[in-house]
Amino acid sequence: MTASPLGRPYPQCSGRLPRQLGEVNATWLTQLLQPRYPGIEVLALTVVEVRNGHTTKLRARLELNEVGQRAGIPPHVCLKSN
Repeated sequence: MTASPLGRPYPQCSGRLPRQLGEVNATWLTQLLQPRYPGIEVLALTVVEVRNGHTTKLRARLELNEVGQRAGIPPHVCLKSN
């Protein structure tokens, strides 16, 4: 993979970041991951835990299609916001 013009190893995302925890869902995560993993689909995102503090951390369990599984994306992830 070649670096982007700004020297970043991943393509830039142009989508809007969620403002509310309810906006973090399978559709949003699919759109976020598709530039890096074409064809990926997050089939389900289940919130396992939310920790609020100076930063908010959301632990989630993912159900991924075959593209996501082959890419090695783990079935459990942690998303953090400031």
